[in-house]
Amino acid sequence: MTRGTRHLSPTGLTQPVALAGLANLAQQGWSSPRTGLPGAMPGFAHNRPAGRPNMNRIICAILLICLAGCALQPADYADSVFCVRSQRDLQVWGTAFVVGRRGDSAVMATAAHVIALGGVEALSVRDRPIELLAILPDLDVAVFAVELPEWVAFEPLALAEPRKGQGITILGYPYWYTGKTVPYRSTGAIVSVYPDFCDYSARASPGNSGSPVLDSRGRVIGMVTLAGGFEGARSAGPSVGAIRQVLRMAG
Repeated sequence: MTRGTRHLSPTGLTQPVALAGLANLAQQGWSSPRTGLPGAMPGFAHNRPAGRPNMNRIICAILLICLAGCALQPADYADSVFCVRSQRDLQVWGTAFVVGRRGDSAVMATAAHVIALGGVEALSVRDRPIELLAILPDLDVAVFAVELPEWVAFEPLALAEPRKGQGITILGYPYWYTGKTVPYRSTGAIVSVYPDFCDYSARASPGNSGSPVLDSRGRVIGMVTLAGGFEGARSAGPSVGAIRQVLRMAG
């Protein structure tokens, strides 16, 4: 499977239907002699003859629709982001994401505390047991391998360096988001960047531990392990540098 480039709106737009509504409003104004929608920017329609299309409105409507269609969609990452559960009672312990392959197995990264609290022998992904490859408790990162069922496709995610202020998307499986096969999306921006750690403005909930933090191109720039953080951040976790370090340990 080849994944194409995906772009994320820095404002976190999540309702394409509403944006389509804006396009309809723009279309309705094509034959109106009025000056445009309330609060419209100056220059949208000034002394325009009735019946003549307003090109500014047409262009804005097209851009909004394209923006909604190009935003990172959770369904596009259902083969890269997985829920980590207990084999006994299917309790959700966290989230993991694919970072590589080892033979027929998927190599996944998650939070070290997910492994510590759930127990390696008790945890599973898609009802398959996991094999711990490397763990670094100080940075709260772990890497494991799992041989998924043949019918489950998986696609490794690329890694990239984080930058303060860039828009991000968190994909994961919070406790309250039960019975789903597509990860839940939370959007925001990077609040601060440290050598092995980042703070984010996007919200995170229990169950998001181990969730990947993606940039606008769908590349991993970090992981969520904490709710809250410094400077008013709503979530935090190790950066891609810490993930790379554990991957080197795993060999």
